[in-house]
Amino acid sequence: MQDLSVCQQNNYQYYMGDSEWWDKRFKNRRNEIMPPENQLKQDIDYFRVAKRFFDLACGDERNSIYLAQMRYEVCAVDFCEEAFIREVYPILSAMLNDNGIIWVNGFANVPEDNSDVKENDILQDTDFELLLDCKLLSKENYAIGQRTFVRYIWKKGE
Repeated sequence: MQDLSVCQQNNYQYYMGDSEWWDKRFKNRRNEIMPPENQLKQDIDYFRVAKRFFDLACGDERNSIYLAQMRYEVCAVDFCEEAFIREVYPILSAMLNDNGIIWVNGFANVPEDNSDVKENDILQDTDFELLLDCKLLSKENYAIGQRTFVRYIWKKGE
């Protein structure tokens, strides 16, 4: 598993808060990785033929570790504002083999208990308008406690 830290040297305002906020959050948390996202575990059948994953906005890499334990090759990346603009999706799609999967998971609404998440951090259907060579297989909204999330699964070549 590769951990890339692109754009850290730049003075960007990062996705869902700044890097100092996230550094403090992870520093103050117990030294244990949270379990993988349940939604990813439920969606694993979409990835039957996949061998490699690109985990964008990997955080503490909990999903990357889960996938690596399942013998997938994983590249994990976090903290680059440019990686989170909607133009990144067609770039990722161009890198995919036919039938490759793009799995995107994020906030559906700004959580009341985290003022660091801003309106422009919320996933929108329009974020994916440039995925012209992919078909939306599934979109699901779900909640964890008071927070609401949305998950998209796109497949290339359909």
